[in-house]
Amino acid sequence: MSEGWIKLHRQLLESAVVSKPYYCHLWVVLLLKAAHKRSEFIWNNEKRVLRPGQLTTGRKKLSEQTGIPESTVERILTYFENEHQIEQQKTNKFRVIAIRNWEKYQGCEKENSKADSKWTANGQQADTYKNDKNEKKQKNYSPDSDPFRLSELLLKLILARKGDFKKPNLQGWAVHIERMIRLDNRKPGRIEAVISWCQQDEFWQDNILSTEKVRKQFDRLELAMEKSRKGVSHGSKIHRTDTQYRAADRADGCLEI
Repeated sequence: MSEGWIKLHRQLLESAVVSKPYYCHLWVVLLLKAAHKRSEFIWNNEKRVLRPGQLTTGRKKLSEQTGIPESTVERILTYFENEHQIEQQKTNKFRVIAIRNWEKYQGCEKENSKADSKWTANGQQADTYKNDKNEKKQKNYSPDSDPFRLSELLLKLILARKGDFKKPNLQGWAVHIERMIRLDNRKPGRIEAVISWCQQDEFWQDNILSTEKVRKQFDRLELAMEKSRKGVSHGSKIHRTDTQYRAADRADGCLEI
């Protein structure tokens, strides 16, 4: 990972992060540590794929590498995620961070490319919104496809508990399921099992009300599901540490305030 180089345009000087040394430092470190080619690794006895623009790391490791306090690292990563500069997939051992629009800004381009002149952290954010909107407009999932079928399953289970739940755009929901399958390497069967379980769980059923939340919290949901299947009393643990659970989930953006 110490070989090679990345593109860094001078217009970064005009972005919001340049006036915040910790933010700028961490952003550049993420760019430098991101994979430049596809690789594979095994976790939890399953093969995982690391694609260009992704990296595996943790709050503690980033703190050690940058000298930035752990709590500040977490706060900055949350900011980058809220600004749609990165995506995060957290597990109990590590997290996978994906730099949004990596291929567009770090791929092989001509020196005089117009896209290269737009290189800023904020530029990535603006283009992400456009790409997301275009993706939702262009794709039309058939009712028999896994993304649409699993989105419909989640809606059906929610409606069974709350009949007046505002009906979402299922095509929009299907986008997040498709990304779970294509980008996160989740199998449709695993996604279906997690959706079915979380809508029966007393704690999670009121907090997972969209496929976007399913994707964001997938690892936590799957771990909780496995614990419940092994006989761990999830319900009693929630009653005993309800405040701690809710505080953690607000920090992760799971609970609506």
